[in-house]
Amino acid sequence: MAPSSEYIIEFKIDVFKTLKLAGTTTGVLVAIGLGAYYIHRSLRSSKRVVLRDEVRNILRPFQLSEEQIRRVMANLNSEMTNGLKSNSATNELAMFPTYVHHGPSGQESGEYLVVDLGGSNFRVSHVVIEARNRMRLNNKIFLIPHSLLLGEGEKLFDYIAECLQRFIDDNKLSLHKSSDYKFDLAFTFSFPCHQTSLREATLVSWTKGFSCTSVVGNDVALMLQEAINRRKGLKIEVVALVNDTVGTLMACSSTYRDCRAGVILGTGTNACYFEHLDNVPKWISPRDNAT
Repeated sequence: MAPSSEYIIEFKIDVFKTLKLAGTTTGVLVAIGLGAYYIHRSLRSSKRVVLRDEVRNILRPFQLSEEQIRRVMANLNSEMTNGLKSNSATNELAMFPTYVHHGPSGQESGEYLVVDLGGSNFRVSHVVIEARNRMRLNNKIFLIPHSLLLGEGEKLFDYIAECLQRFIDDNKLSLHKSSDYKFDLAFTFSFPCHQTSLREATLVSWTKGFSCTSVVGNDVALMLQEAINRRKGLKIEVVALVNDTVGTLMACSSTYRDCRAGVILGTGTNACYFEHLDNVPKWISPRDNAT
């Protein structure tokens, strides 16, 4: 019985030693782990503080006081008023009438093609508008070769017409149309233009990396129409030209009737808003109680 008792006792002693050793080791590991965790969290917190301070230093010059903001407002209002009076080259801010006289009523309907040109690629869309703002939309983005951004303007518009033809063919849009059917096309042209009607717009200057020749000073809506006409069998009529800000305003106000301004912050920065014609002395077209 003695050996058995000794064995049992020894075994128990070994177990206790093992448990004691394991407990010590576990305690050490836990302590190390907790220490590492708090050190890591402290470092992260320290990094966040440093980063936050760096961000604040960067943003500090952009933080305006109320007095500075009011000065910006006054200067902007003054420049906008000058821009509405004339197209003088001395104006710091160009103000271009758009010939869009009112927002959508929500009862519009019809089928249209859209070309949206404003950067190194452009979008062609097929839009079917049904009553009560219901809409079916299909579009495709086409990349503009760099050579066309800098080459002859006529070739740029020929390329757009070619892409229009491909889009119509790929989507079989003419399949159930009569032989004399013409698609109405809206041209979103995101460059500064002097408009003399909804479908006539003279390019003032290229921006966003474009420098195509023989376009500045010419009617871009007409140039697109002529490119379309050069492609026999492509039956499209350009019926409207707007800036992308105007398109944004119209799209939003079709849902939110009180929307009165559209803003683009992208490759270029621009804005549009509704203005009473009484506040636009340079307006020379007929006044039809429009804004």
